[in-house]
Amino acid sequence: MRLTAMVPALVLGALPAFSSAQEADPCSAVSNAEVQATLGKAVVGGTRSDGPMPSEALKGLTRLGCSWQIGPQEKDLANQGSAFFSLVRLTSPEHSGGGAAFLKETGQALKFGGWDSKETTLGEMTCVVSKPPKERIKMGTNTGCSLEAKSMLVGFNASGAVGDVKIESVKALLEKAVSRLP
Repeated sequence: MRLTAMVPALVLGALPAFSSAQEADPCSAVSNAEVQATLGKAVVGGTRSDGPMPSEALKGLTRLGCSWQIGPQEKDLANQGSAFFSLVRLTSPEHSGGGAAFLKETGQALKFGGWDSKETTLGEMTCVVSKPPKERIKMGTNTGCSLEAKSMLVGFNASGAVGDVKIESVKALLEKAVSRLP
């Protein structure tokens, strides 16, 4: 199993495992309570959001996603944030390593904008944590992690008013999600 981290979580009950015959549903792979525990902040949502992967390394693949809002949804960005859990079915061997490549692409783009981006590896999980420049401090930290397991790229990202996300918590969240996949 290969992990590339984005954000942590906690489990408050058992979730059903997926059968191999059904499509994995990202909003069923992790619970709102697990995401909240990973972030240490209240979340709202668990809304399905699918679309194409915005990465050259994973071009043509579809990302199955689930998103949450963090904090009060008001005009003050300092109190807002978001979290996103995703699953991407890797359809060929050349897609292997695409999750790490996508995180590096994102980190490099943020560095170009003056952000301080650092890559961290924890076991098989890789994370990119990016902090904004002082003039954009209200935007908050962006933490992204992913792993490859069961022919899937499994990822988690948190940004905005989430503070410093513990990479160990993200790893636990992703590993639980992987255990529920077919």
